[in-house]
Amino acid sequence: MGHSAQRVEIRDGVSEQDRFDCPQQTVAALLEEVANLKLALEHSRDIGAAIGILMATRKVTREAAFDLLRQASQCSNVKLRVLALDVVEQGCIPE
Repeated sequence: MGHSAQRVEIRDGVSEQDRFDCPQQTVAALLEEVANLKLALEHSRDIGAAIGILMATRKVTREAAFDLLRQASQCSNVKLRVLALDVVEQGCIPE
């Protein structure tokens, strides 16, 4: 009787078998990924809130509000997520 070949999927340059061989590294990588996803979700909410504020105060579409936020971010050399927080706190794009 022959052995059947087991398919090993490789993701991010690491096979699934290697992930199981180093459980501490796997747990650390998963914890880092969870932290990054939480941060991304938080920033997404802040940016969405800022867009909503700009839509309401400037009577523009969602796309136009995002463009205003993006342009202000680029002109002021401030990260978009940081500028979004300022908009949420102040109700407008800071001068």
